[in-house]
Amino acid sequence: MMKTAKLLLHCPDRPGILAEVTDFITVNKGNIIYLNQYIDHVEDIFFMRIEWELQDFLILQEKTDRAVQKHIERKVLAYKNRTVIFN
Repeated sequence: MMKTAKLLLHCPDRPGILAEVTDFITVNKGNIIYLNQYIDHVEDIFFMRIEWELQDFLILQEKTDRAVQKHIERKVLAYKNRTVIFN
């Protein structure tokens, strides 16, 4: 079974969130295998679940969670919650 990472994210909606997250994964040689997003228009909250393969990913698994956190803090800013899950 291929090792993967999943990012679960929700934050205030704004343009560019999807691009920032997918760019981070792609630049680090992750192969995105699943992506789902939803916007709660009443609360203006963006939800995303994205999964990528770790086989050629440039960031070691034990450092991936922190790297994702730092990238989101820099680019997405006011995120409410993020979780990285490894399979």
